Amino acid sequence: PVEEDPEMAAAAEKDLVRAAANPALGTILSRLTGVLRWGAMAYALGRTGLADAYGIANNTPNIIYELVVGGVLSSTLVPLFVNTRRRTKRGETDDGASAIITVASIALIVLSVIGVLAAPWIARAYTLGLEPAARAAQLELTVPLMRLFLPQIFLYGIVSLATAVLHSQHKLSIPAYTPIANNLVVTAMFIAARPLMERVDNGTASMDTLLLVLGIGTTLGVIAQALPLIAPMRDGVVRLRWNLAVTHPVVKRLIRLSGWTMGYVVANQVSLYVVTNLANSGPEGTVATYQYAFAFFQLPHGLIAVSLMTAVLPRLATAFVDENLDAYRANFREGLNVLFTVVLAASAGYVVVAQPVVQVVFQRGAFSASGTDETARTLIAFAVGLPAFSTYLYAVRAFHARQNTRTPFWINTLENSLNIGLAVLLTTRTASGLALAFSGAYLIAAIIAVIVLNYQVRELVDRSLFTMMAKASAAAGATVLGALLPGLPPLSALDWAPVQLILRVALGAVAFVVAVAYLRIDGLDRYVAVLRRKVGPFLPAGLERLLARGGSDEQASAGRNDDTLVE
Repeated sequence: PVEEDPEMAAAAEKDLVRAAANPALGTILSRLTGVLRWGAMAYALGRTGLADAYGIANNTPNIIYELVVGGVLSSTLVPLFVNTRRRTKRGETDDGASAIITVASIALIVLSVIGVLAAPWIARAYTLGLEPAARAAQLELTVPLMRLFLPQIFLYGIVSLATAVLHSQHKLSIPAYTPIANNLVVTAMFIAARPLMERVDNGTASMDTLLLVLGIGTTLGVIAQALPLIAPMRDGVVRLRWNLAVTHPVVKRLIRLSGWTMGYVVANQVSLYVVTNLANSGPEGTVATYQYAFAFFQLPHGLIAVSLMTAVLPRLATAFVDENLDAYRANFREGLNVLFTVVLAASAGYVVVAQPVVQVVFQRGAFSASGTDETARTLIAFAVGLPAFSTYLYAVRAFHARQNTRTPFWINTLENSLNIGLAVLLTTRTASGLALAFSGAYLIAAIIAVIVLNYQVRELVDRSLFTMMAKASAAAGATVLGALLPGLPPLSALDWAPVQLILRVALGAVAFVVAVAYLRIDGLDRYVAVLRRKVGPFLPAGLERLLARGGSDEQASAGRNDDTLVE
């Protein structure tokens, strides 16, 4: 292998210890602008049949991309690009990376063309449960939108390829920020589309024009995300060229390494297809309601759990490679400590703030008060499963750290089968019923995943797990009590929804922090320290000191290193 370029090594060190703030801040901003995007969609389309058609059509390129290409590209690209780059001198052409990018690009173009041509048949596959008249009406909306959306398959592939190349060169910031451009473009499109929607309802504008605006505007958002990545990808320390080498060893290795991950992705997409069909056969607006609530459901997981898993995964992988089971157990337990405590509090908080948060973000324009009620119920049904959802994905990461992708595939297949079964058997095809089925499936899958992981890593789960769960439940209870205070006099007099939402979130957060410090939940002070290094002034130093004073006596007596949970 060629010795790594000194400039690249220096860039790697800088990214790992000094520049981690930029991608983390980009992730936070992309999540928040994503909420704005969903709010703008609710304002423009509400919970109408058009909103359902838009949601189905907009998800289709994602589903096809993940089914055919995404599972392969996302699972092993970064390590493969790192390996090929290490074997290439500075300024030389990286034949391996060039072959992957060329072959994948051709496949993406072909897949996009096939998708556009097959749009009518794909749309029919999502309308199986509708009556003939309702099916014909929805196809009139869904097919044109799909034809405008399906070229996004190629764009999503370019985003994945460019992101992997940049990550392999330790350029982390740009891929973290480009989704913001996508969200802002689509948000602006929805705001501009609202007057046109009103004119369509009044009969002074055609539906075809509105569909064209929605389709082109949404695709422009993906273009805005993809374009800024191309130039930095081409300006790397090694050169890329056109290399249509389908039989290149690196291309073969990419496909071979992605087998179990591809199965994992297929199971997810099959479940999503079935649930979408069930929602589409329910009352008008069910698909949109499910998607609106799911966007909020994912917010705490994306902001809290994902950053935590990113911090813990390298530690788990290192402990596995070093055959240090004690370190693996310690890092897994501490990560689960923090994750379960914070996410359980977020789940409990959602139960209290679901109504005002949906009202503040969504209830305007085409989104009515009745839509707020149903979306809030759906959000609560999702929130019940939030701790299980995050715990399950955390356990999957722990399996991957042990270089085990086979076990997660089988557990994930079970989870998706449970989701489908519960959705079919136990719900009335309302959005809230489907969300409850989702939560139930992940609850069972999370328990099974932790049990299987404990079987593979003996003594991974001990009495401390149940102590942690009791403390986390107490902290979640304190969060609920704090969030309920604005509903009592004199704060109840401030009955404007935005003020009530701010008060409930603020007082719930304060109650949570005080409870965690009092209960001495281990690891949260170090997690806050990691976040402060990432997002700087957004988290006060006093919070870290408060939690540090609440650290466990066992930790203090053991003199444990505060860097256990860092990236």
